[in-house]
Amino acid sequence: PLSIASEIVAALALCEALAGEHEWQTLLDTAENALRLIRAQRAMQLILPIPLAHIGTAQLELGNLNASRAAAEQGIAFMRASESAWSPHSYAVLARAQLALAEPAVDIAATLDEYAALLTRTGFHLYEGEMHELRADLAAREGDAIACFVALQCAYDGYSRFNMATQATRVARAMEQAP
Repeated sequence: PLSIASEIVAALALCEALAGEHEWQTLLDTAENALRLIRAQRAMQLILPIPLAHIGTAQLELGNLNASRAAAEQGIAFMRASESAWSPHSYAVLARAQLALAEPAVDIAATLDEYAALLTRTGFHLYEGEMHELRADLAAREGDAIACFVALQCAYDGYSRFNMATQATRVARAMEQAP
């Protein structure tokens, strides 16, 4: 039999695979199971934001915007309280939900500023491309073509730095289509 830690790690590894395959309902179910295990067994509490980010992503993709926002906020609240950074992606999930919910630009910018500060403080530079791409989305929504292009260039640089070819190609196409 697997230990609780092994079950949690296996569930989170499966979450990564399911997210990559866009299997949103199965991702939601698997992430919720991992979260239940962590909470019920009081095991591996520090990684609590990881399944919450997966839940938020799945809910967002399933169109459950408020549930997505709530899961991301739980992950962020945990990271603030514990001064940990186990899932910076929670900020991206929150910003995506905020964008989808058409929340005020100032609120989305505050989320992205906190995301950027966390990445700087922790050295999680792997997530910088994603953060800049979200800044580009916000700038585009607000009609600021210059800020959008600058953020897309930063996103492209961030993705390229870590050989994230799929993401870099997507951003390069967006830059080509920018006004």
